[in-house]
Parts: sequence; C-alpha cells; structure tokens
Amino acid sequence: MDRLTQARRGVRLALRAALCVALGGCATVPDRAAETAGAPGPQRASGGETVRIRWHIGTLAEINQICNAGMPAKFRKTVWGCYRRAFDQCVVYTANEKEDPQLHDTLGHEVRHCFQGNFHP
Repeated sequence: MDRLTQARRGVRLALRAALCVALGGCATVPDRAAETAGAPGPQRASGGETVRIRWHIGTLAEINQICNAGMPAKFRKTVWGCYRRAFDQCVVYTANEKEDPQLHDTLGHEVRHCFQGNFHP
C-alpha cells in the first residue's frame, strides 16, 4: 500500500472517530424493561428519508469503549449497544450474540434511533 493510500485511510479513520465522539447517540442499557416502559413516541418522524445503516458487532468491552468514548466518567455506564448518525449514514454498534442474548432487541432498538432520533423519556 502506497503512502497516499495510507494517509487517506488515516484521515478517514480520524474523521469517523471524530464523528462518533461528536455525535453521541443512545446507549442501550441492560435494563431494557425499565427503559421502554412508558416511552413516548418519536421526537423526529422519519418522513420517508433514506438512511444507510452499517452494523458493527464487537465484544461487550469493545462496544462499551466505543459507546462511552468522550463521555465524562460520571456518565459512563455498561451498555449493550449504541448508534452514531451523521447525515444519511447511521452506524449501529452492538455486542455479539454470545454476550447479548437479546441481540435482536438491541439491534432493533438502535436501528429505530437511526430513523427516529432520541425517543427516550
């Protein structure tokens, strides 16, 4: 790989990392029942928009590192997943199926954020 390609790859990686930190999203917490009880409707309707979704699966430790990046220590918590949205692209981060037995719920929850934004109370 030539130096120009490496430099471009580095710039893209740095931009993605900056977007992840700047556009902090939801963090799906282990207590899903308490989280969804009485949740209000969406704050932002989708309006038929097209959103490209990328799914990143990692270990629970990796997901917590990604999802809590840039958060002050007092706000960090153990999470099962999170999302980051920028323009028409949304990246969903979830723990793997072995570590999150309710992965389908976590994935659906985070994808909903991609279309409806923050719908938590």
